[in-house]
Amino acid sequence: MKGFGRAVLVGAFAVAVAVGALAAVRGLGLPGRDVLGAAAGGLCLLWLAVLVAVPWNVWFRARAVAADAVESRGRGLAVPQQHGAEASRIARWALRAALAGHLGTTLLLVAVTLLSGRQVGWWFAAFALVSTGFRPLSAFLLALRARLAVLGREVRFPRDDAAEARARADRAATGVRELEARVEEQYRAQQETRRVLDALSASSFRRTEELDAKLDARVEALGRELEAVVDRLTENREIIAGVRAFVRMLRGEEPGAAR
Repeated sequence: MKGFGRAVLVGAFAVAVAVGALAAVRGLGLPGRDVLGAAAGGLCLLWLAVLVAVPWNVWFRARAVAADAVESRGRGLAVPQQHGAEASRIARWALRAALAGHLGTTLLLVAVTLLSGRQVGWWFAAFALVSTGFRPLSAFLLALRARLAVLGREVRFPRDDAAEARARADRAATGVRELEARVEEQYRAQQETRRVLDALSASSFRRTEELDAKLDARVEALGRELEAVVDRLTENREIIAGVRAFVRMLRGEEPGAAR
């Protein structure tokens, strides 16, 4: 959006300058052919400025991105392959567009010069052709400057440090996952131990109840047998009374309770 607004401002300024120039020319009474020639020359210069700037900037930027992708992959960083391929494709397109623009502009200026017969057109055609080398040279110098800046940053903060930090983070993440797996395993073992203990407790409780029931049954049977024996011993009352008291004691009855 900022670039679009800047282009609108530049276009509006160019239109204002053109209108002012036409008004000045009319005020000075210059011939219309000269005015048209001057306007055509101004438009040609504006087009050459755009042609020299836009496609070459895209070309150098795309080449820089492709080179960075190759270098990053060489250092072990995860860079998608399609990113580098796309940058290379954009670089080829921008280079073809720039060369075609310069060549087409030169041929167009040559044709206009031949049709109009004005010798100044040859100068514009020569400038359009020579500017094909001006922009790459200046852009190459700027790219060298940017490359030196990148090298300076890498000297201060090498990419190996970033790769080592990533490797450490991966090892830490692996350790955390292993710890989580161990904790989960310990939790499952604890749950299994608790289940076994609960089962043993329930089994022991049932066994205790069974033993208590058997003991009560045996005591009850022994009491009945003793009562039967006592009933048969009718001659000795004291023995009978003592035996009956002993039976009541086994049954848990009070000593003074009646039979």
